[in-house]
Amino acid sequence: MEQTKRQKAGLLFAISLMALMINFDYTAVNLSLVTIATHLHTDLNTIQWTLSGYMLAWAALTIPAGRQIDRFGEKRMCLIGISLFLLSSILAGLSENAWMLISARILQGVSGAIYVPTLYALIFKHFNQHKLGFAMGLLSVGVGFGMAIGPTLGGLILHYFGWRWIFLINIPIALLGSLIIYRCAGQDQMQTTLKKSDNIGAIILGLSLIVLIFSLSKVQIWGAGSTHFIAAILAAFLLFLGLILWQSKAGREPIIPFQLFLNKPWVIPPFITEVKSRGLV
Repeated sequence: MEQTKRQKAGLLFAISLMALMINFDYTAVNLSLVTIATHLHTDLNTIQWTLSGYMLAWAALTIPAGRQIDRFGEKRMCLIGISLFLLSSILAGLSENAWMLISARILQGVSGAIYVPTLYALIFKHFNQHKLGFAMGLLSVGVGFGMAIGPTLGGLILHYFGWRWIFLINIPIALLGSLIIYRCAGQDQMQTTLKKSDNIGAIILGLSLIVLIFSLSKVQIWGAGSTHFIAAILAAFLLFLGLILWQSKAGREPIIPFQLFLNKPWVIPPFITEVKSRGLV
């Protein structure tokens, strides 16, 4: 059944709202770390894991979760991701100690990895070529606006309501967004001819990204020339090399289709190609 203009407008609003929510949440939490550490009677190094754990979970699962969109459908994966984000926001807002909060933030990272790729997938599915640029532009507005208002609105919430409401404010936003997406996104068209998922490849990729991001987050403590940092970067490189070797085996749907890197228009930005063709460089 073809969508009406009202349904498409509602869907685009909900997609932009979900992008705004997750970017507001990330920037607002950054602002409140000192207050949270004081209230939960912990040190700043420990509470910093609310950020590190969030990013590590997101980095490890974004590509595997995005791969599952083709198998289970954009709408279903989006609603699952938003539901997990809603649950993790409640747990974070009710946390009574640092490790409960860190665990909730890791779950938020997992949920973000699940639902954020679906926002782009929903746009490409429901908007034709003539409306695609406009739809992507509004999604970008949601991302940028969420990051812009995060520190200001987060500071106001922190001052007048307390740090817990930085997480609890996600509840009505997530409920509204998921309701609109459920009503306006239409039915999923799941693919049944996909190859078996490469679970081992997903694990290797996740480990390589976790090691890489963890080492980069520690570079100021360890130092760029330290043995720990060099060993961690080398481990991430070896894991990624192992992924390439593993994916060279036939019969699996690759986590990362390396053939993309042979596509010059995809790898080299068009403006660089244009500049070279005009002999400007």
